[in-house]
Amino acid sequence: MAATLARTLLLLDPLLPRGRVGQISSIGSRGRFMDGVAHHSPLRSTAGWARGRKKTSRGLRGHANGAGGEPKRLVLVVAIALIDRSSLTPRCLIVQRPAGKSMEGLWEFPGGKIESGETPEEALARELVEELSIKVIPRDMKPITFASHSYPGFHLLMPLYGAEQWEGTITPMEGQTISWVTSSDLLGALEPEPDCNLPMPPADIPLIRPVQDFMSSKTMDSLSSG
Repeated sequence: MAATLARTLLLLDPLLPRGRVGQISSIGSRGRFMDGVAHHSPLRSTAGWARGRKKTSRGLRGHANGAGGEPKRLVLVVAIALIDRSSLTPRCLIVQRPAGKSMEGLWEFPGGKIESGETPEEALARELVEELSIKVIPRDMKPITFASHSYPGFHLLMPLYGAEQWEGTITPMEGQTISWVTSSDLLGALEPEPDCNLPMPPADIPLIRPVQDFMSSKTMDSLSSG
């Protein structure tokens, strides 16, 4: 009986109420994510577990459902800030979504969808070959932050990496326009319309400040080491 109960609680482990959750350590203002470890609250009584399970289930439904109560599809994508430090002022690569695609004409950090069975790093390496004809190995991808944004009909979750090394010449393979921008240029995406001269998808807007911090902090590190 005890063994059966233990196996049952193990299967229901994801639904148990949580205690302290993992915190985000700092790189610039946002930094690397998922450094902490989520700890379970002690299971003090069957009644207490039932109350916690009911509360957790309600919370999950509240986050997954849209305004009309319909569950939203979770879309996992990954993006990267490619940084060029060959000149005094670092530059970051952005790409413009081509005509015919959703949100056409908007600028974004390159990347794409994470396919089934892929890690974010594997998906990013594949997308960069397909879209820009360059090779970036996973160990050169540095986690910066992530975006979590709800669009009509789906919810997007997007980790963002930074990289300064790659093999090959950046070549748009899907007809997209590319541009190298400075940290100051990125501020153009934060201006309200009609003054915004660098329109970006809503999910990319919160990534700008962490990318700027990543660019400036790395610049400071290189200067201090010299």
